[in-house]
Amino acid sequence: MKTKKIKSKRGGARKGAGRPKLNQPRFILSMSLDNSYADKFRQMAKDNNISQPKMFRLLLDQYDES
Repeated sequence: MKTKKIKSKRGGARKGAGRPKLNQPRFILSMSLDNSYADKFRQMAKDNNISQPKMFRLLLDQYDES
């Protein structure tokens, strides 16, 4: 006697699930710094209560203004 397989309705991809796509493409930047400079940069971001990528953008924006 053959039994019919019951299809599970659990698991699998769901429409709208996951992280939404970004409006702008991103570029991954990797660099080597002396520990003292890396520590200063981390502390700057922490003191300003912002993420490190936001701190980097802020510094670049200030550079453009000068």
